[in-house]
Amino acid sequence: MANNYFADENLKKANNLLVNYHNKQWLSGYWGGGTLSSSDGQRFPTSGKIRNAKTLPKYFGYGQGVQIYTHTADQFSQFGSQIISVHERGCNLCLE
Repeated sequence: MANNYFADENLKKANNLLVNYHNKQWLSGYWGGGTLSSSDGQRFPTSGKIRNAKTLPKYFGYGQGVQIYTHTADQFSQFGSQIISVHERGCNLCLE
């Protein structure tokens, strides 16, 4: 089931259907036109062996963590997210 239904390609298609449906609702037009977006990263501590996890003592002490970088449209629908390595703030888009 995980291989057939939860593959990245299927999740992206499902998310696109939801965002497009949300965009067509009359109430969404009051929040925005769906052409602007914002993005931000949130840091979360992890446990176990995570490929993207890095140490960042300021936030995780001696542990490791990841950053989830999300993209949100002006109609408040989330149209993308990525798990990326944590870095000190200062770079605009810290993708590896």
